[in-house]
Order: sequence, then structure tokens, then C-alpha cells
Amino acid sequence: MSTNATIKTAFETVQSLVELQTSTISQSIELQKKNGEELAAFFKSNADKAKSLKTPQDLVTFNLDSSKALFEMIKTQGEAFSGLATKASEAAAAKLVK
Repeated sequence: MSTNATIKTAFETVQSLVELQTSTISQSIELQKKNGEELAAFFKSNADKAKSLKTPQDLVTFNLDSSKALFEMIKTQGEAFSGLATKASEAAAAKLVK
């Protein structure tokens, strides 16, 4: 009977890990979708703002501000993915320890 219990426990662990992987992939896809929408909105907004630039100084200022905002957005998006990966890794490790 001990072998059956061990096999059942192993199966449940594998099943739980597959469910975790599925959930993590789904969350990752949602993050990618959200990030894509944010980037599209960012570039649309910047294209609209660029239409009103009048001087070379306006262009330089706009370019610097836009670049800073873009890099900050990408940093934030990367942190969201890192957070998801850390959370999934910790959950998987916790399931394996059980």
C-alpha cells in the first residue's frame, strides 16, 4: 500500500505543478497583452504630441522625455515579469517540499 500512496503523492505533485505552469503561462500571456497595449498607447500618444512640436529645442526635449518614459515603462514591465517568475518559482518549490 505504501507504494500506491507514494505514486499517488507523486502524481498529485506533478498534477499540481502542471496546473501551476498553466496558470503562470496564462498570467504571462495576459502581461504580454497588457504590455503590448501600453506600448501601442504610448507610441500613439507620442505621435500625437510630436505633431505639435515647433522648434528643434521642442524636439530635443520631447525626445528626451519620451525616451525616459519609454525606458521607465519597459523597466516596470520587466519587473512585472520578474515578479511573476519569482512567485511561480517559489510556489513550485513549495509544492516540491511538501
